Amino acid sequence: MIEVQTLLRLPDGAFLQVEACEERPPNAQYVEGAIELIADGVQILSVAEWDYVDQLWSYISDMIHALPKQGEVSTYFPDQPIMLKFLRSSSGRLLVSCRVGDDLRQINVSESEFLAALRSAGEAFFEKMSRVLPENSQGYDIARHSLTS
Repeated sequence: MIEVQTLLRLPDGAFLQVEACEERPPNAQYVEGAIELIADGVQILSVAEWDYVDQLWSYISDMIHALPKQGEVSTYFPDQPIMLKFLRSSSGRLLVSCRVGDDLRQINVSESEFLAALRSAGEAFFEKMSRVLPENSQGYDIARHSLTS
């Protein structure tokens, strides 16, 4: 089972599910937030790794787009030395890992199930953020396109 949830970081440091967000983030250029990613009970990403969440989702969209051709893709977080990596380990399986300093979290998952969960969560995120920050909607549309192509 794959669980993906996006949260926005409020000015007071609290986190709010993006679906519940009705107000503009304080800075449209630097949207702070986190992606919680749990795969088969293993927490790969949490709010402890918060960053510029719209940029992170764009990076993940690019990873999803490149994965079929490359079989291995990775990215660093926008403003931290945290690496997220997807590696096709065998037919239909994906090794998902996140390295935070010396801490390595990884799990081997169904590629189709994992990508479907990410695509769904990414699509919902970009759709919501396009409404909340319409001035960023063009960039969000480009990233949303990468999710599905």
